[in-house]
Amino acid sequence: MILKKNPHWGLMVIIVPIITSGLNRIGINADFIWDHLLDENDKPNSLNNIASYLVLGTTSFTFLYFSYQFMRKTMKDKDVNSFAKLKSFIKGNFLSNRLQLKIHHFQHLIENIKEEILNTPLEKRNESHLGALLYKLLHNIQTIVKIQTGHSFSFNVKIFEFEKNNEAGVDYLKHALLRTVSRMPSQHESSKTDPAFRARSNREKFIIKELRYNKDITNDNELKKFVTILNGKKTEYEESGVELKINSAYLQVFGKGRHFFMSNNLDKSEEMELFLSTSVDYKKYYKSLAVFLISPTIDSNVCIETNNSQTFKPSGMLIVDSESKNIFRREQIKDLIGYFAHRLHEIITLYGE
Repeated sequence: MILKKNPHWGLMVIIVPIITSGLNRIGINADFIWDHLLDENDKPNSLNNIASYLVLGTTSFTFLYFSYQFMRKTMKDKDVNSFAKLKSFIKGNFLSNRLQLKIHHFQHLIENIKEEILNTPLEKRNESHLGALLYKLLHNIQTIVKIQTGHSFSFNVKIFEFEKNNEAGVDYLKHALLRTVSRMPSQHESSKTDPAFRARSNREKFIIKELRYNKDITNDNELKKFVTILNGKKTEYEESGVELKINSAYLQVFGKGRHFFMSNNLDKSEEMELFLSTSVDYKKYYKSLAVFLISPTIDSNVCIETNNSQTFKPSGMLIVDSESKNIFRREQIKDLIGYFAHRLHEIITLYGE
């Protein structure tokens, strides 16, 4: 009766004997599989042990698979929500444990990199070395975020470049440029071999001094006014031959309200005059964008430009992008990537000391 109602169990009963019988026919004594697994005198790579692990693994997988199908059918018939909750619980706990493990490893990596920086003489510190250290961290960050979201994003760290005579000034950000120091491409981007899809340039520099227009952005109408001003600057730069680039997202994170930017559809944001970028061919590389300030913690109601930059000095930006639209879920990544941005600030600041 049980086989009639639940044929999966019958199939399992059929499959396991077939496997063991097949091994017996070719001369492997599968009848004593458990003895071989527990026999300390057998060599780990003996034929019997290999066969034992093969049968054990196959049997375990088969049992779990058909048990899953049985539970799925039974719970679906009785209570759909119960099965969904069970599946969510199992998946959530598995991913949660893996996520915690990777974050723990990330902490160890942070400490190892700090030690390496402290052991590196100042005369041997350079941008290439800093970029290599940040690359290690970005690789780990990418892995952790993929566990959390299921997606592989591109990450890059941009740092501020200052005019020497303004670096110590309170208004130093008005004289800063932003440029890439380390980049970790997504798995999809890394797999592209088409020559037409050239590697993204790390040489572009983005202007920051236009952030003085950003003081009062707290809603979309004010953002539209800001983007309109930037469009005027874009035309001005193009006509004068200035090679500096503009990205409104890089400037928006300095304003009040929130110190990050997130768009799941840059085409739509641009169409609504809520986003502007003059980066070369950026639409070829990404359609969704998130930007986080690499900085110490700061209250969301504080406008960074009016804050005393002698005590609060952001060091750059952590930028996340994807070729797909509608890829970001704010509740999944805002706090996680924001946390990583603060940890990166520790590294960048320590490297410059």
